[in-house]
Amino acid sequence: MANRLFVFGCSFTAYSWPGWSDFLSIGYDEYYNYALAGIGNRAIAERLIEAHATHNINENDTVIVQWSTHLRNDWYNPNIAEKEGGVSWKTDGSLFNYKNMERYSQEWYDTFFYEPAYLMHTYNFILMIQNVLENTKCTYYMTSVGDLRNGGSDLKDSGTFNENVIKRNAQTNDFSIWEDYPHLKEIYSKPIWEDRSDVWLEPIMIYYLYNCQEFTYKWRTEEGRIEDELHPSVEQHFLWLEDQLLTKLGKEDIIKECEDICKHTRLIYNKCYNNMLSFERHLGSFKHPKLSWPNQPLGNLK
Repeated sequence: MANRLFVFGCSFTAYSWPGWSDFLSIGYDEYYNYALAGIGNRAIAERLIEAHATHNINENDTVIVQWSTHLRNDWYNPNIAEKEGGVSWKTDGSLFNYKNMERYSQEWYDTFFYEPAYLMHTYNFILMIQNVLENTKCTYYMTSVGDLRNGGSDLKDSGTFNENVIKRNAQTNDFSIWEDYPHLKEIYSKPIWEDRSDVWLEPIMIYYLYNCQEFTYKWRTEEGRIEDELHPSVEQHFLWLEDQLLTKLGKEDIIKECEDICKHTRLIYNKCYNNMLSFERHLGSFKHPKLSWPNQPLGNLK
């Protein structure tokens, strides 16, 4: 029976350079990365269901789900795929970034955006997927960009990312969403997090901000400023993986290969003088016999 790895998420799971999922794939016979940059939690959940219908995920498989944020509005339309990079699932990240602020009207926001509902949708997707995965008897773990009980208040932001634009009212040490919307805590805290605490890993952005921020990539803007990259660097991906998952999955034997990849990609980065396009272009010639990267969108409904 093949040793299969399935991963789901947004750009924190499939991006312009090798990430934690690609490192982890070294330890598996088959690797299926269903992540898409910019997508939200509805699309993550639906793509997992599609993968299960396609591949019959079972007790021999490993599944890692990386949830994004509640401020994303997913839709699927193959008619736009050609002009949108060949992908039919679209979000473009937060509803409040510059792309989506141009796409949606004020009337749309007033009619369709209600934050407690978007949080409810995310929590329902998570609980649904937890039950589906437990029914398959696979090995599974979950993580996220920031803690989904904080509603983006723990995320580092930029002028374009905009995943934490809603002011939180939290005044104590409890999670900010639980304080702002206590009825959501009553419904979802126990089944999603308390009863399943053993499947939750530390959020990826929170981990690198507090443990290895010195490895953050920095890019020069068109105006000449140097700004931090919000996505984890290759090293930050690996350090999170090593700390959070490798021992749980019994994959410590891939550490040396991962470290070598980190060293090689850092040399490439150092030669690119904070130029992101140059870094991405030079990575195009980077080959590794076991590293399955770059990722291509998977699924018939991609």
